[in-house]
Amino acid sequence: MLGPNRDNSVALNETLSAPLRSNARLLVLARAAVLVTGLGSLSYVMIGGGFVNTDAMWSLVWGREAMNGSWPDYAPGPTPHPLTNFLGALLAPLGARAESVLSALGFFALGAFFYMTGLVAYRLFGPIAAAVATALVMTRDVVLFYGSLAYLDVPYAALVLGAAAMVIRRPRRGAVLVILVIAGLLRPEAWILSGAYWLYLMVNDRREWKFLGLVSAAPILWVLSDLIVTGNPLFSFVATESGTVTSGRPTRFAGVLDAPVFLAQTVRPLVAVAALMGLGIALYVRKGTLLCAFLATTFLATVAPVLAGTPINERYLFATAALVCVAASAPLVLLKGPGPSRRAVGGFCALLLVLNAPGQLARLAEKRAEVRFITASRTDAHRALEPSVPCGPIVVPNGRLVPVVAIWREMPVSAVRDGRRGLPDGSYLWGSAQAMVGIVTLEGRPSSIPPAPRGSVVRMSGGWTLRARCGRAPRRGRAAS
Repeated sequence: MLGPNRDNSVALNETLSAPLRSNARLLVLARAAVLVTGLGSLSYVMIGGGFVNTDAMWSLVWGREAMNGSWPDYAPGPTPHPLTNFLGALLAPLGARAESVLSALGFFALGAFFYMTGLVAYRLFGPIAAAVATALVMTRDVVLFYGSLAYLDVPYAALVLGAAAMVIRRPRRGAVLVILVIAGLLRPEAWILSGAYWLYLMVNDRREWKFLGLVSAAPILWVLSDLIVTGNPLFSFVATESGTVTSGRPTRFAGVLDAPVFLAQTVRPLVAVAALMGLGIALYVRKGTLLCAFLATTFLATVAPVLAGTPINERYLFATAALVCVAASAPLVLLKGPGPSRRAVGGFCALLLVLNAPGQLARLAEKRAEVRFITASRTDAHRALEPSVPCGPIVVPNGRLVPVVAIWREMPVSAVRDGRRGLPDGSYLWGSAQAMVGIVTLEGRPSSIPPAPRGSVVRMSGGWTLRARCGRAPRRGRAAS
């Protein structure tokens, strides 16, 4: 009689505890959402503004084209990414307001990136390391800059770190691959991470063959997307490789050699030194194996496509940079450890981080001023187009403003022309040399801008001027709309 009663009691306890577990999960998710939102809002305050970069604006254009029932025209734009294009399609009904929503999502992604960095540090080394790692990555000026421009590399890095945090808690779980599939629709580096994790699963259990379909999902979806839209399954790779040639950015072996330099510049040299010491200490106390694996795989996954001909950029290394910040936080937990040598090492690493702070805060202030200036100048350019233009097409100095104006005016991208390819009769939006910095001309990127075309001045806003030359029959009102 005791056996059945005991079984009934266990079953009753499990039935009663199930809602409690569900409520506990919801509470954890709600707390995480609040923290992510708070960190994203704090990021906005720290950087002082933000806007949507040109590449992301193309995603809005392509999403709108898809929602209007036409195939997106990838030819004039950057490398297309399936997930951002899908997001662009979801935002298409919002019209010009989609830009503001995408900018807000960019700061939310920043908050998620910072939260996941702290979560990885917490699960590896505890709350002190979590606080320090979060503070370090939040004060990297490069991270805040690209995050404020809603670059997709930030949500990609957040997803990769989220997968790492899941592995720390339970090393063998298929849900990690689901996260990496999503990341793989943003950047192809996640395909390598998925394959590496699947091989790790396979080492211990041959039955994990069942996850092969999940591992190959992201590359298959990406190739199918390119094939359906362009007829070329390798369009994204070919477009990226050809764009690298024209941009002059480092690639292949030169790019691989530049990757550690970019990484050190992002986290700063003193933090990199502290991270090396922290990694050594973590390995010594047998807590650094996973961190080493994460650092190696994320870095190698980033440089592997570079060897194949794609460019290297500091924002591609954000996940690795965050893990470097985690490693730099590790020695601080030794301040409480036994023995004077441990405390000395922890104190020395803490000193390195303190010495890094003044210079980093100065760089952050410079980047904040830059973002505020570009944001204000971009707003002036927008105002110069409102409330109407005399006639179309709208001609801009180069291709970087084409998708931006198309979204602002809610017009087909074909109604906006690149001034480098001719100056037909129409409305001309041109800025002064200073006003166009960071918008039309980018540091380290070659660009050619034709002289401002002649025409009647319609409107001026800040450093931007709208002129028009409408021919014999100018079209009034919202012409090119």
